[in-house]
Amino acid sequence: GEAIEVLHLEQALEWALERHPGLKAASYKLEAERAASRRAVLLPNPALVSEVEEVGGSGGYSGTDAMATRLGVEQEVQLGGKRRAQRGFSELAVQRTWLERCAAAAGLEHTVRTRFAEVLYQQDLAGLQQEHLRLAEESHSAMEQRHASGDVSAIELTKSASELTAARLALARTERDLESSRYALAAAWGEDLPRFDRAAADPGQAGVDLPLEADALLAGLEASLGLEALRATVALAEWELALAKADAWPNADVAGGVQHFNESDDHAFFVELSLPMPFFDRNQGGIDAARAGVLQAEQEFEQALLERRTELLNAAMQLRSLREELRAMEQELLPAAEAAFAAVNRGFEVGMQGYIDVLEARRGLLEAQRAHSALLQEERVLLAGLEHLLVPAPPADASVVDGN
Repeated sequence: GEAIEVLHLEQALEWALERHPGLKAASYKLEAERAASRRAVLLPNPALVSEVEEVGGSGGYSGTDAMATRLGVEQEVQLGGKRRAQRGFSELAVQRTWLERCAAAAGLEHTVRTRFAEVLYQQDLAGLQQEHLRLAEESHSAMEQRHASGDVSAIELTKSASELTAARLALARTERDLESSRYALAAAWGEDLPRFDRAAADPGQAGVDLPLEADALLAGLEASLGLEALRATVALAEWELALAKADAWPNADVAGGVQHFNESDDHAFFVELSLPMPFFDRNQGGIDAARAGVLQAEQEFEQALLERRTELLNAAMQLRSLREELRAMEQELLPAAEAAFAAVNRGFEVGMQGYIDVLEARRGLLEAQRAHSALLQEERVLLAGLEHLLVPAPPADASVVDGN
């Protein structure tokens, strides 16, 4: 695609949903399931029946004078509710595949959101590190001037040079991490190289208003896409049981047609019925296996529900705690660190503070700013996780089955 300067989240999501090969594969799987569903509800094909009797024997049967010829059609008749079970199973299989495709899209969106947040975080760190390097360069320049005038010792100048080198190395590491995060984001829409210069946070992106009360969260989870897909899996297992029970009834074969007798040049119609007698095999093993499959699906649903409830409530608790920490950071710690650095820097400029004091104040400010960026990043990731768990299930739509 064409390179752009600034990448916004909505653009990244659009690219991923359009281009990601995994999502395209899920769409093809849905098409295949629809095709299988259309075939599953078709009637068995009839068979043409032809038979010649009393020919090529001995005596009066040596020729064709006594020959009798049959020509008819044979049709398999499905019994035991097989067609209803096959239709219900195939339609639900399409519905589940469609839900899985929706879940794959939601999972891809979650991946894009978390990787986009990582790019924003690494950009913030790179910006902080660049500012730290700028301050280190200014301090070192001032130290060189003071050393030239004899106001500071060679040891202090060496410490300043070491701090400057460390700042440059730290910036290089941060820029490598930023580049790695940009490549990871580009991979979300199937590209090897990032075709954007920087990512930009949309206004209010990190301040999504989600209800954090337990009742509201659990109600949202009950209506979520993830649980709806799991419910479809349970229902599909129940249809498999219905199919297994229907298979306990053997199918009948009905044939009919016309028979011609050469000896009298007469004809007559015939009807045949063939019905296996299920004395021994009534698909007992298949029914037991399908019944166990239903129980397994139900227990797996309960396990998934428990895990998601725990994950959801834990994430909400972490988000509430994190936001309190963010408020304290923004209202107290950051202003205090900024004020302390400004005061020490002014004192250093007039010769009232030593370089060590400046270094400690600058490091304290950088650590506070990094901690603030880390909290913002954690908030973005937690919000993305909550939104992913609470993606609502799409409304039921009969057109999903036939693709119209």
